[in-house]
Amino acid sequence: MEIVTKWGGMSNLIANEGGFLIRAQGDGVVVLGCYGAMDVIDLAAGQQVVVDSGHLVAYDDTVRSNLRRAVEGKTIQSLKSGEGLVFEFTGPGRIMTQTRNPGALILHLSEVLPFERA
Repeated sequence: MEIVTKWGGMSNLIANEGGFLIRAQGDGVVVLGCYGAMDVIDLAAGQQVVVDSGHLVAYDDTVRSNLRRAVEGKTIQSLKSGEGLVFEFTGPGRIMTQTRNPGALILHLSEVLPFERA
């Protein structure tokens, strides 16, 4: 098994997903960790699905991805909805998502716990 990092592009960086993608290739087992349960979505050729950027765990390299606003063409409305950016995937291939959003948990805890964030 070989683990390779590659620049994911500015779109990943802007979506707070980090600027780099990690690719596992070769023979062996990959262990993924996520927040909440993991859902697996198998896309047929041409089939599409939209995933909130905070719920993405992994996807096959056969899947095409596009980062876009949650509410297309309406940046302010998209940001007001709390969604911001989403990934639009087109198959064929497999996508793995997590049922919970770590960023949302951190935001919630920051609002209710008695401490100040630096």
